[in-house]
Amino acid sequence: IGNPRGGGVRVWGAMTTSTPNSLRWGIAATGGIAAKFAEDLALLEGHEIVGVGSRTAAGAEAFGERFAIPHRHASDAGLASRRPFT
Repeated sequence: IGNPRGGGVRVWGAMTTSTPNSLRWGIAATGGIAAKFAEDLALLEGHEIVGVGSRTAAGAEAFGERFAIPHRHASDAGLASRRPFT
């Protein structure tokens, strides 16, 4: 999801073999759009955010704490290196 001004959210999702109808997500942003996405995912059964990437460690920690996300990274690259999300 992006916007013409250069902001937006990058997300990755991975199905798990242990529970085939569930998705684990990684979110590469910590702004308002990412927060709304995280809030909406919490409403869906079988979806879990397991990683977040931010431009700063403090941003990733704060967002991860707010949404109980276990893996927090100070870069998109750090988040992407965790795939598949477990």
